[in-house]
Amino acid sequence: MAEWKKVIVSGSDAHLKSLLVNSNQQISGSVSDTFLSGSFSGSFQGFFSGYADLPDLTHGEGVSPFTYDGGTTATVSVSGAADLSDNTVVKWDDNDGKFQNTNITDNGTLVTVSVDAQFDENVTITGDLTVNGTASFQNTQNLLVADRFVLFASGSTTTGDGGIIVQQGTQNIGEAYAYDSATTRWGFTSSFNATNASFTPSVYVGAVQVGTGQTAGSTAPIYGGTANGYGTIHIDTDDGEIWIYA
Repeated sequence: MAEWKKVIVSGSDAHLKSLLVNSNQQISGSVSDTFLSGSFSGSFQGFFSGYADLPDLTHGEGVSPFTYDGGTTATVSVSGAADLSDNTVVKWDDNDGKFQNTNITDNGTLVTVSVDAQFDENVTITGDLTVNGTASFQNTQNLLVADRFVLFASGSTTTGDGGIIVQQGTQNIGEAYAYDSATTRWGFTSSFNATNASFTPSVYVGAVQVGTGQTAGSTAPIYGGTANGYGTIHIDTDDGEIWIYA
């Protein structure tokens, strides 16, 4: 049946049922009959339908499961993010397939580890090291201390015993060189347990005092005093006499 057909001229609008360019480009009034191939640039308007040749995106480790086929909107989130705490360093849990909190927090000024920590390599501390608990040093090498004086019982507000123990075959048991607060003298003892809080000397360390005008009635020894100063030697520099407190 005959009908009016529009003649396409320069500047006029084209009314076409379909447009076929070669064999791989066709624009049709039917979506299913429209196909284009090649690369495109610029902006496009309208609705895109059909994804037969568009590969799906899939989630990997650390990302919550989602599906995306090019025709819907998908939200991508981190696995376990809802359970994570602020200022907490996270770790990957391979068993649950998500991130989870660790026992390490970092608020920007202080890093805190709330469980026991182990470092398998060297650790360098450029600032001060403060130990509020017990410090244990286990090393086969000699201990080198640059300080000229070592303070034991630091922070103590009362008198007490203290000294150095050299272990002899049994853990914590050894030969002790220590100060006995009760007698105000230094002494030695063997088989001393380093976990003890007090020390009783088996023998005392000899002390030598030097001065002038020594007599039998001179002041008692500095270490030990009248009750425990026995064995102290005094050298009188005036006449070279030697006195012993006994």
